[in-house]
Amino acid sequence: MKLLTLFSWEALLLGGMLAAFMLGAVVRGVRWNHTPSVPVGLYMASKNGQFLEFCPSEPWAGLSVARDYRPAAVIGGCPDRRQPLLKRIVGEPGDIIFYDEQGVWVNGQPVKQSKPSAKDTAGRPLEHFAWGFYDLKPGQYWVMGDHPMSFDSRYFGPVDVAQIRNRLKPL
Repeated sequence: MKLLTLFSWEALLLGGMLAAFMLGAVVRGVRWNHTPSVPVGLYMASKNGQFLEFCPSEPWAGLSVARDYRPAAVIGGCPDRRQPLLKRIVGEPGDIIFYDEQGVWVNGQPVKQSKPSAKDTAGRPLEHFAWGFYDLKPGQYWVMGDHPMSFDSRYFGPVDVAQIRNRLKPL
């Protein structure tokens, strides 16, 4: 019985230390990505990072929760208590985006694997953002995941600076 009690306290202490470490890392701008949207690994906040960590706006936030695209956040979550999205920046303020059924072009250059899908990975219908030209204004970014089925600007359009939590770079 004494061994079980000792083990329980050690496990609790170890769990508490791990939670404190994770909280400290989040406060310092370190993020862990485990999704196929961008390479798996650690990312750190950086003013010139090529990735954005952001909370989607409505109605896309609600859609991403309903379809479980974003799991519940343990720490550092969005207002809806879900994890923020992490996507690669492909268009920044001043860039011209052209978007149609064939995919995305940034300043006339095609983006690889950018053709939108009519269905998500579970086979549910997925509506694309409106086709057309987008002149990204100050504070607007076009983001995409590296995976062709990523939930990104092809479906919700430009990300506004008000949604952004951090720019990140691989650690």
